[in-house]
Order: sequence, then C-alpha cells, then structure tokens
Amino acid sequence: MPVSILRSDGDEMFWVLEAGISHPEDMDELGPVMEPDIAIVLNAGTGHSLGLGGKGAAHYKSRLLKHTAAGGKALVSADYPDLVKEALAVRSDCIFFTAEGADAAYSAEYLGMGNDGRGRYRLLLNGTELMADSRLAGSYAAENIIAAAAAAHLLGLSPEEIAEGIANAPTPDQRFAYCEAGGWTVIDDTYNANPLSMRRMMEAARDRIGDGTLVFVLGEMLELGDEAVQSHREIGRLAAELGCSGLLWYGGHADDVRNGFEEAGAKGSFHRLENHQDFIPELKKLLSAIPEKSTKAVLFKGSRGNRLEKLVKLFMEAV
Repeated sequence: MPVSILRSDGDEMFWVLEAGISHPEDMDELGPVMEPDIAIVLNAGTGHSLGLGGKGAAHYKSRLLKHTAAGGKALVSADYPDLVKEALAVRSDCIFFTAEGADAAYSAEYLGMGNDGRGRYRLLLNGTELMADSRLAGSYAAENIIAAAAAAHLLGLSPEEIAEGIANAPTPDQRFAYCEAGGWTVIDDTYNANPLSMRRMMEAARDRIGDGTLVFVLGEMLELGDEAVQSHREIGRLAAELGCSGLLWYGGHADDVRNGFEEAGAKGSFHRLENHQDFIPELKKLLSAIPEKSTKAVLFKGSRGNRLEKLVKLFMEAV
C-alpha cells in the first residue's frame, strides 16, 4: 500500500487503497499513512489467523477506524456480529451496510442471473431504491457491490451514476473471472483464498452452473494457524454438500479436506495433487468416471502460494 502511494503523482482525484494486514501491529502502521476519508471494513473471516492471534480479524480490521482523516466516515458491514461489536467500540457513529438483511442504512439483495449472464441486484441507498446489474453474478458479490455503492453515495454520486458504475466495472483477473472453453465454464479465482472467500466462490460456482457437472480444483488456505484443520475439513464437507463430481486438491491439509468430503457423504471423487504435473492425469481419471452433461463448470481457487493459475493454463490447453 505505501508503494502504491509513492507511485502516484499526487494529482489523482481519488485513491482506493487496501490495508492488507497479517500481524497485530500492521493496521496501526498503515492507517496513519492512509488517513482515509471513508474507511470501509468489508467483512471479517478467519484469514491470517496465524499472524493475528487470538483477538482475531474483526478486532484488528476495526483499528482502521481510528485513523480516518478529520471528519472521515466509518463504513462497516453489519453482517458479522464480532465486527459490529469491535467497530462500535472504536467509533459510535459507524455507518452500516448489509447483504444479508441486517438493520442498516445501505443494503443489497441478489435477485438472480439474467439471460445475458449478468447479476441483478436491488440496492437501498439510505432510503433510495436502485436496481443494478453487474458482470458479477452471485450472492457473494452483493457485499462488495453495496460497500462500493454506499461509499459512492456518501461521496455524493447520484443513483444513476452508481448504477452505471456497477454495470461497467470490469472483472479483475483471477477474481471470479470466467470464460467458456471446450464446453466448460472455467472460473478462475486463483488470486487468493481464505475460508470465507472459498465458501462463497464454491457456492457461486454451483449457483452459476445449476444442476450441471461441477469440478473443484482447490488449493491449501495458508496462514490459518489453529483454525487450519477445521477450516479445511469444512471445505471438504461443503464440496460434498454442493454435489461436485470431483475435487482435485493441491497443497497441505489434503487429509483434512478428504475427511470432511467423505464425512459429508460425497458422491464425487477426491484426487490429491502432489505437484502441478499430476493435474491433467488426475483430471482425465476423474472425467472418465462421470457421465457427460450439457452444462459443466470447473472452479480454480486457492491461496496465492499454490500458484493455481498454472493449472488454469494447463486446463485451457487440454480442452
């Protein structure tokens, strides 16, 4: 984040900066550098538990609210009870948003995917209703969309300008980016992963493909500390509950994922990848054992250290 600031020329009208933290002191180092006019705390899961320790992500993310510029606003998700508690302990004047129906000034509801593949959303902007569509299609995106829309509204943009911005916002690489290849919907979310984002992307993949064939190519979620075993077991369970035809796993905690997968009564097959070269042989083994369906999707997702984008490239070359 400081490097991003130093690369700027100072003539920008707006800066949008991310305070990435993984240790207890990080936010108190980054916050005074930013002094944001609007401090947004999007969510609070178990990411970086290894470095953050017992107080957890909600506590340390909320410390950003201590470092706003004079007159700055605090915009916080109402959907995480620990986050609400920690945020209000720092500032009593937080402005809340929700994607899950909580009591908040700003809210979003996912209405489903249109025939054009775009997501439809109903937004409430402090009493003003707005319909918006986005390249992002899924309930997982409602949280991001309402946070951005709330910030834009607080900055004085009109509902029409906000709807236009949502409609035209590009999809970043390796963040639920999808394309069609060889009869497959290929979903690339390989930039990073934690338990919260992993769950949401897996559910979104199933939602997108409906009853079709779904294959997961997933990688270890890093820096979870004491949460790692249970978090990986839960991902295995979720894969089974979503009815995937197969799960290919790369990296550590493979046994924990497999245990969860089997405990939940998985009907699909589990494949452990010792290295990237195992991927195509194991994929062919998986596909040979399942019936062909007209719709099929594959989701690639894992922590940055897994470099699963290499498997995306192998898949695209193979199909």
